[in-house]
Amino acid sequence: MEKIYLIVLVITLFVIPSIVIYLNTKFDLFIKKNTFNCLCQKEKQNKLVEKGYFSDKLKAKKYLEKEFPEIKYAKVIYSTSNPEDLSKIKVPDRYVMKYSTGARMFHIGSKKDKLKDIINKAKYYKSIKFSSYGYRSIPFFNFKEPHYDYNKEPKIFIEEYLEGIKEFRIVMVKGELLYCEKITNKTEIFNKEWEQISDPITNGFINILNKEKPKCLDKIIKFCYEFYEKEKIDLVRMDFYLNKEEDDFYFGEFTFTPENCRKKYSNQFNRKHKELFT
Repeated sequence: MEKIYLIVLVITLFVIPSIVIYLNTKFDLFIKKNTFNCLCQKEKQNKLVEKGYFSDKLKAKKYLEKEFPEIKYAKVIYSTSNPEDLSKIKVPDRYVMKYSTGARMFHIGSKKDKLKDIINKAKYYKSIKFSSYGYRSIPFFNFKEPHYDYNKEPKIFIEEYLEGIKEFRIVMVKGELLYCEKITNKTEIFNKEWEQISDPITNGFINILNKEKPKCLDKIIKFCYEFYEKEKIDLVRMDFYLNKEEDDFYFGEFTFTPENCRKKYSNQFNRKHKELFT
């Protein structure tokens, strides 16, 4: 018994603290006041009904169709609440299957896919309650993402596959464009004037081969500001896709808790924007 007590003591005094310290080097576990993540955590409790609506990928498309008909997005081929219904359709040679709620639940498919595998994957997506899925259920750290509880009747859907696109993101805080992320084989960070700025995480700079401003950037920024004026949501990342020539874009989705408000931002970044985060 003494050995057991000793093992428990060692784990309590050394192992658990070591794990927490290590995780805190990667993630923002102990969030300081007046930082991006502090604001992000506070915003988790605001406008939950609206965020539940906009974070549903299908409903976001319907919203754009009504309020911003000039904004393109990947066309929906089929949607259903029952994964078994996928057996009734003939998918294109290339396609994307998504779940309308949550994050990182998608499948880039082809005609080579086995129907049974696709249906099983869709069933797995539907089994997940994303607001408290996985580590989000751990108490005391405020990991839950509550707006996903307000996704009403999420669906599995098939949308067109967009060829040769680049990911592009804009982070908005209190109606101000905080920074742009252009993602190719690395993440390039710019301000709204398309001047390279230091990485919010590392505070460093990377070499950029093509610093030319995307031809469609002004249209993207215009949409971001107009969305804020309509909806007054104080923290949102808007995800887009640039086409190969970067003269046109597609809307992707709204993200209200980027990295679950736990991305490790640099002290320099938080100090620079302290007034905005207060």
